[in-house]
Amino acid sequence: MLAKRILIVGFTVALLILGATGCSTRQSNQSSEEEIWELEENYIANHGDANHAAILSVYHEDFLGWPQTAPHPMRKGDMPESLQQNFPEPTDNIIEFERGEIQLKENIAITQYTVHITTLDEEGDEVKQAVRITHTWLREADGWKILGGMSNEMN
Repeated sequence: MLAKRILIVGFTVALLILGATGCSTRQSNQSSEEEIWELEENYIANHGDANHAAILSVYHEDFLGWPQTAPHPMRKGDMPESLQQNFPEPTDNIIEFERGEIQLKENIAITQYTVHITTLDEEGDEVKQAVRITHTWLREADGWKILGGMSNEMN
């Protein structure tokens, strides 16, 4: 009878520990997900501000991406020239960030989202554009960095 009670108490304690660990992991994932979404939103805002240094700072040294403005994939070393060509100065365009989905597995995260951009043409009429973006993030000792990505204008 005593052995049965010890077994039940031990089993109950084990379930409580496992439940707390699972809860802690979910909270940790939610915290990491929110951190990554904030990084993404800042990344997009930095494009509007033409803050090239801030944009480049989130790219991993082994970055490989295919921006919609490029005819081929690009490495991190290619990005300063591309940023200067495509975002030479701050813009007053209206930029709206729409979260899509995020998948987080340990030190890797994949984000997919849409950026809506409203500009004015020469006649002062609004022109709307939407761009889908996918990024793969890698968490290292110094934080999250974009390892790869791709963007595509929506029709």
